[in-house]
Amino acid sequence: MLLHWIANLDWEGIRAYASTTVLALISFYATWKDEADYRARSQEQGKTSWLPKRKAVVFVYVLTAIAVVFGFADLHSSRKRAEQDRIDAEKKDEVQRADIEQLTKQVADSRQDAYKANEGFRQSFAELYKKFSDLQAKVTNQELMKELVDTKKQVEAYQKKLAEPPPKASLVAGFNLPGLDIRAANEIPALMVQDTTAKAIGNTIEITVTVFNSSSSVVAVNGGLTVRICTLCKYAEEPPGATHVPGSPPSDREKPFQHIFPQTFMETLTLKVSVPPEVGRAGLSLSVACETCEAPTMRNLWVNVTR
Repeated sequence: MLLHWIANLDWEGIRAYASTTVLALISFYATWKDEADYRARSQEQGKTSWLPKRKAVVFVYVLTAIAVVFGFADLHSSRKRAEQDRIDAEKKDEVQRADIEQLTKQVADSRQDAYKANEGFRQSFAELYKKFSDLQAKVTNQELMKELVDTKKQVEAYQKKLAEPPPKASLVAGFNLPGLDIRAANEIPALMVQDTTAKAIGNTIEITVTVFNSSSSVVAVNGGLTVRICTLCKYAEEPPGATHVPGSPPSDREKPFQHIFPQTFMETLTLKVSVPPEVGRAGLSLSVACETCEAPTMRNLWVNVTR
């Protein structure tokens, strides 16, 4: 028990205070020794010349005492700040651990909910199939036969549903022409226009494109719109929110999106393109893909340049 108490002592603090105390004692001893030397020398010479110097010695005593007090105060303040910093760091770590635990619990809860939903569907199918088997074993009259036929149809419908692939989102990319209402749900004909006109300022034209989710119930998740300008053209400015994917052609830019809800538009993308003077009709290709979408297709559009 004594060894445990000794091991838990704050040896770092003890060393710090002990060092300051030793330095203070050395300072007081040196001052005392100087005063004693003055006194001994004066007695040897029979003079009292040490008395005026005594005031200086007292002054040195006072300064030494003040320095010692300030030294202990600074040492205590530094250790107190270090202890407070340690406590604050522990609190911060505790908050971060709590946040990580909460996020981990949310992920685990989401997985558990998905598992329960899938398990419930399988259980319903198993119960329905059991009902079909029980009815088939108990068929004795026309009424039971009809119920058996209906149950068999339900079983076949469930089997067909399980075999069918999940529905996919259908995305349409095109020009965001003036007058296109991005809040409307029936703008596909306007979006399907393949030609538009843009006036060049200098050699730069400005065009805007967007993407529409035409599906009625499927959300387009984790996708991107890829834009490819003509080979003779260059980007006058980098499109906002779009990047060049390493390894893709210099004319390609990709703007990612997290989701596009059914019957809604993606945020528009403005392109500022530098077109050579000899080009009067510039080509533009758009392709869009996502995790829940149909297979991507490339749309070739045209921009008639006026000068």
